[in-house]
Amino acid sequence: MQRHNPTLSLGAEEHIRHKRPPQRLHFPAGLGLNWVVRPDVELGAVLQIARDSEGEQLLFTSEEVEVQARQAAERRVAELEAELRKRSR
Repeated sequence: MQRHNPTLSLGAEEHIRHKRPPQRLHFPAGLGLNWVVRPDVELGAVLQIARDSEGEQLLFTSEEVEVQARQAAERRVAELEAELRKRSR
């Protein structure tokens, strides 16, 4: 027995059942969100939520936000350390 998922747009379940990744899947009209297929090194392709249908305004998970913040902080620390090395010469 197949179950219907009302949160997926028409046609989305067909893509999932047959493992044919679609270019886009849409949330119900009022939400203004879209599913987009993104490449993934480990999995090949993954679905991610975006504010736009092109996938340029992605919504990130809390874990992804933490990783991005940590990477930005590490880059800033490296910049400051390089500046301190220049000044101490």
